[in-house]
Amino acid sequence: MDINEIKYYYDLISEYTLKLENNKLSISDLENIKKKIKYLESMIDVYFKIVFKLGSILDYNELYKKGFNESDILNFKRSDDEYLENCLKTLKDNKENHDYMFGYPANMVDFSYFTKYLKYLETKLYYMNNCGDPKEIGNYLMDNKKNELAIIEMFKKNLNLTDYSGYITTGGTEGNIQGINLGFLKYPNGTLYYSKDAHYSILKANYQNKEEINTVNSKIDVNSLLEKIVLNYKKNKSPAIIVLTYGTTKTGSIDNIELIKKILTTLNIPFYIHVDAALYGGIPSNQVNSPRLDFKSLDVDSISISMHKYLGVSRTNGVLLLKETIKDNFIDYIGQNDTTLSGSRDFLAFSTYQIVNEMFNRCDKFAYINNIIYFTNLLKNNEIKYMKGNNLGNIFIVEKPSEEICKKYQLATFTENDKEYAHIIIFPFHQKEVMEELINDLKKAKKLIKE
Repeated sequence: MDINEIKYYYDLISEYTLKLENNKLSISDLENIKKKIKYLESMIDVYFKIVFKLGSILDYNELYKKGFNESDILNFKRSDDEYLENCLKTLKDNKENHDYMFGYPANMVDFSYFTKYLKYLETKLYYMNNCGDPKEIGNYLMDNKKNELAIIEMFKKNLNLTDYSGYITTGGTEGNIQGINLGFLKYPNGTLYYSKDAHYSILKANYQNKEEINTVNSKIDVNSLLEKIVLNYKKNKSPAIIVLTYGTTKTGSIDNIELIKKILTTLNIPFYIHVDAALYGGIPSNQVNSPRLDFKSLDVDSISISMHKYLGVSRTNGVLLLKETIKDNFIDYIGQNDTTLSGSRDFLAFSTYQIVNEMFNRCDKFAYINNIIYFTNLLKNNEIKYMKGNNLGNIFIVEKPSEEICKKYQLATFTENDKEYAHIIIFPFHQKEVMEELINDLKKAKKLIKE
């Protein structure tokens, strides 16, 4: 691409920007832009390949200066070429598997071009570390705490919360464990209660005083929970530290947080409630027919949400929201307080904010429900039986199909009451034709079983 072609594209951008600002972009304009982008994307791939090939000559030449001989460098190059081939294959497999991923909660929508550019800018950054409290700046200045706090504010607004603080975690497991830790920090002689359908990360919180509660329709059994809480409080004055779930992993059921809190308040038993809202907590507040809870009225102590689930952030990060400020813990080594579990923390510095921003503030209000309605109709029209843990949820439970189907669509399977099931999680990124293909495979498998 020479200087004249670059100038041509800058002029083209100015022309289309002016049309955009005056709402005069035509269908032919949009088609032309798409064609230009396709061409430029191919040019970018060529450009980076040329930079890589030329740059690698410089890299390998540097090895001579470090004392390596020709044989060493040839081996390094051969090893690097082999690794590059493996990476390219992984990329190809990743793209192919993307369309057929129905078994795990990850909404892999395409990123906007703004986000893609931010991801490119991130490749130019050096090591970013949001160590310590997100509201403080310590000795290490290459952090991204300004964006971290802005992301926390967006989550608070989405859940209609005001007097909460929080920070970005390494994912739901850290959020759950830290929520439990804070419960025991408040009530050292407390007892931890969680349902058998709670996320497996709860068992990683290594406390002796804990009780697993049975479930009814995959929700925590309120009567059994209250019975055990009352018994332990009468026996040893042990406050309740409770993990409740806003969308269980396997079925998407929602525990009755409001009722449990109301009864414990009436009984005058001290309690701390942590809510695991990994999937549903990331659904934008404007979504029609989504399983929305009023967290402002629930007023729970802590909430853990995953950003890689509904929001589709491409790194395994989460958010922990807290009603009470964590006690100061000044660390002289970093020159600030550390109020987090992991200490050193990071996330994709620029693009994470933009992904969350676009999902929460620019999302079509029917984005959540459109594919759910379409898939529900496919199941019904093809007489395929299914269950749901929540009527408005996006998780469909079916009898476990063949291993071939489970592998093709990456379905998670589980056993309940000696019966095997698989769940199918429907997101906005799923294509209608692939949903139809899944239904056809399930239908064929059902027919084979009958015959």
